[in-house]
Amino acid sequence: QQQQQRPCSTPEHRQFDFWIDVAGAPLYINGGFAEGRMRMVDEAGTSRITWTPLESGHVRQHWEQSADDGGTWTTVFDGEYRRVY
Repeated sequence: QQQQQRPCSTPEHRQFDFWIDVAGAPLYINGGFAEGRMRMVDEAGTSRITWTPLESGHVRQHWEQSADDGGTWTTVFDGEYRRVY
């Protein structure tokens, strides 16, 4: 199970976050909101996560990884978040 820390905002209005996987390895990501979505990438440029608001009011999270320095990307998670009332 992964654990997430709360994202923080910098004075430049960039977001940063980090995740710790089950083996204890961290994933540090940073980015910002542009073109109607939030995109964050890791320091190595091999993981990118995009959150996109949907017309339904839900949010799509699309997580991709690259094994060739960003030449090609593979989806590792594609989920949709919904409010629970």
